[in-house]
Amino acid sequence: MWNIFRKAPPKIGLTLGSGGAKGMAHLGALKAFAEEGITFDVVTGTSIGSIVGAAYAMGMSWEESLQAVKTVNFSSLKKKGLLASITMTDSEAIERALLPILGKRDISSLNKPFAAVAVDLLTGEEAVFTQGNLVKALTASSAMVPAFSPLVWEGKHLVDGAYLNPIPADVARALGAEVVVSIDLSTPKSAATDSLQMVGVMLSTIKIAMKNARYKGYQNSDIVIHPDLTGYAASKFEGLDEMFTIGYEETKKRMPEIKSLLKRHRVKFGGKHG
Repeated sequence: MWNIFRKAPPKIGLTLGSGGAKGMAHLGALKAFAEEGITFDVVTGTSIGSIVGAAYAMGMSWEESLQAVKTVNFSSLKKKGLLASITMTDSEAIERALLPILGKRDISSLNKPFAAVAVDLLTGEEAVFTQGNLVKALTASSAMVPAFSPLVWEGKHLVDGAYLNPIPADVARALGAEVVVSIDLSTPKSAATDSLQMVGVMLSTIKIAMKNARYKGYQNSDIVIHPDLTGYAASKFEGLDEMFTIGYEETKKRMPEIKSLLKRHRVKFGGKHG
């Protein structure tokens, strides 16, 4: 009878960071979690992290997600022609790629609480999507300028959430997660520059801002898995299998620490879940 007074185990959150093509490492991490029977109650993500996170939240296994990646025509996401270097690809290209995989559904219909993070250029603030059209929200969260144009939707001008919150662990806590495991796909490249040219200064400024924004993710995470993806680029789709393996191996390496965290919070895990 005293069981009714026992505190329930805390909700466990999974936060998947931004990183473009490096998101294959997220799938490797999901494989490692599945092998250990570790599941998450709340999922949040930015950019590619929002896409992988949404698939997980709707019940797709890592194998199903991996197969879905193989169906994507990545060339359709790249700018073509003489003006490719000075024009933006319409962000609807992301939407067209995601729709056959995720279908038409509302975020609120997913199996787990989920949030995708974008930035609204009209206000300069985060836009956190916990309901509404799933594919639209993921497109907004992934519209990294200048590669893609902003998504105009629901009275907002939306771009990639990485500019303000590349690892939205705080959003996971806002959704009820008491323990948060995050994955950071950034590479340890310096944001400094000695250039005084416009492009060099602009790129360095953006990198510094995103580096500072990443600190918030670490502050709100209990554990941050940081695969070494040095040599891989967010905008290049070569080495996908290698990035998958790196994400898997790094997560397996951190598994004793992750299991210890879950045990301290009385979270049950174990068994093979695919």
